[in-house]
Amino acid sequence: MDYILTIRKEAETDIEMNFQYYEEIRDGLGHDFLSCLDDAFLRIKNNPLVYREVYKRLRRVALKRFPYRVLF
Repeated sequence: MDYILTIRKEAETDIEMNFQYYEEIRDGLGHDFLSCLDDAFLRIKNNPLVYREVYKRLRRVALKRFPYRVLF
């Protein structure tokens, strides 16, 4: 089954803010953050049901290397 991933405007704002934050810390680190985020999105699209429900129908996946989780 193919799944469609939609990113909310609020999440886009958070992503942009975190990208800028990591780029200020070290050049290229923001791109590493986006790469890890893309990996999490791909894992969700490929098999979203592998992640357990944390609240009602809400699931989450952790980003690698960064202290964030994607809720879906």
